[in-house]
Amino acid sequence: MGRKKKRNKAARLAPAPTKPVPVRRSRWPWICLGLILLFVVIVRVRLLPVPLERDEGEYAYAGQLILDGIPPYQLVYNVKLPGIYAAYASLMAIFGQTTFGIHLGLLFVNLGAVILIFFLARRLFDAYAAVIASATYALMSTSPAVMGSAAHATHFVILAALGGFLVLLRGLESRRALTLFWSGLLFGIAVLMKQHGVFLGVFAFGVLLYNEWSSKIAANSAGSSAGLLPGLRRLAVFSFGTVVPYALTCLILWRAGVFDKFWQWTVVYASGHSLRYSFQSLASYFQSIVGDDFFWGLGAVGFFFLCADRAIPRWTKGFVAGLFVASFLAVSPGFYFFPHYFVLMLPAVGLLVGAGCTLVRQKLRRSGLGAFGSIVPAAVFLAGCGMAISKHERFHWSYFEGSHVAFVAAPELAHYISNHSSPASRVAVLGSEPEIYFYAHRHAASGYIYMYDITSRAVHAPAMKQEMFREIEAAQPEFVLDVHDPFSWSVGFSPAEQSIREWLDEYLKSGNYQRVAVAENVAGQIVYRWDANAAGYSPASKFYISIYQRKP
Repeated sequence: MGRKKKRNKAARLAPAPTKPVPVRRSRWPWICLGLILLFVVIVRVRLLPVPLERDEGEYAYAGQLILDGIPPYQLVYNVKLPGIYAAYASLMAIFGQTTFGIHLGLLFVNLGAVILIFFLARRLFDAYAAVIASATYALMSTSPAVMGSAAHATHFVILAALGGFLVLLRGLESRRALTLFWSGLLFGIAVLMKQHGVFLGVFAFGVLLYNEWSSKIAANSAGSSAGLLPGLRRLAVFSFGTVVPYALTCLILWRAGVFDKFWQWTVVYASGHSLRYSFQSLASYFQSIVGDDFFWGLGAVGFFFLCADRAIPRWTKGFVAGLFVASFLAVSPGFYFFPHYFVLMLPAVGLLVGAGCTLVRQKLRRSGLGAFGSIVPAAVFLAGCGMAISKHERFHWSYFEGSHVAFVAAPELAHYISNHSSPASRVAVLGSEPEIYFYAHRHAASGYIYMYDITSRAVHAPAMKQEMFREIEAAQPEFVLDVHDPFSWSVGFSPAEQSIREWLDEYLKSGNYQRVAVAENVAGQIVYRWDANAAGYSPASKFYISIYQRKP
């Protein structure tokens, strides 16, 4: 009798099984998944020609340098870890060094994430929730609200992290150390793609730690004499897997001779932004999610039903809630909330929406509505999907045409540079438009491809500015681009921008440069002037880019 009580107590303390809830074999979930994937393909194929935005330009240029045999941090300075550079280099090696190739690679990354969300929701809940969750992620990840057309690093973080969670759940079942190592390795890769992924890795470690602690308590309650060593070994193996990618990266960069620059930028210079501005950004984001607000609201409803349903194991509730918290923390480093950061929260939102729909479905079916109970949540969800699609032009990139001048003009300006220079020519872009280097396939005169760090209030900003001046003067670039667009410099006016422009005026005079091209935003349209037509032209708009070429 005493042993029976101990076994019952152990069963209550042990973590809930992570195997998927048994369901009748049916083809409809797979058909729905196929339709969801088809939707993603249709959307992203139409978005293949979208010009690269700034972050994409940075990753593409750094990836291009890697393919040319030049390591990161030699000609590109940034606080980001180089995993995303390697990912871009891999995609471009397969699909080509073009905008089409990069966005085709994003298509496969997005499809992979949708599939992983499907399997994760199916394991935690059921096939009905899996379909809803994957559809939610597919819609939200292609949305302009998260800059879904661009191949930002957050998409790559999600792909690696979702794979890590699925392998982790398998490792919790099998308790095999090797499986947990592969899970940790995937989380380590997620961190390499963007430092924000560390919060997802820490959450995964917490899940494993809780599992080992609960299993130990359950074993002790059942009278088992299992030691601590196996559990500690599994925790150590998982942790070792997470650090392997970073350790290998340090070794590779050390062998390439750029470890000092890598450490200086990713550790010493890495810093956040002002708290006051950031929470204004957070509020403005949630004011701009027209169409996607339905999914956030449905996710909140799903959270309520998940917490209220006593049939759902506490372990599952804790996992989904913990993932949501960890995802929000991953969005928040530096307290600077850019729209594409919120891609990191979309898997958790998708799981909450899927959970809410399947729990409502179960309640309606138990209330006697039968098959009709399955239709109601799906119908509400589909109505919300229709509303989201109707409010966003996901099927064409025309909504970008009135964007910042550099976004649209960069390909044409880069084409001019490449046609009027040799591959050995250097280019200096005074502005944050690294995509121009990529399009032109020309090396930057300075590793400072962004102005944001230089015009910030960071302690190192003045020294960075002077270093940029020295590098440009030493390189004697063939072309200098002067970008007049506040978003290419900093958010709001910065005194550093004015001092840089004063230096630029003196440098252009001393270097014997002449203006050879102007791209100007006139009433939402980009107007170009070349060679003689550009030489003495005074732009009428405050949004323009001038190209200066060194005279023979």
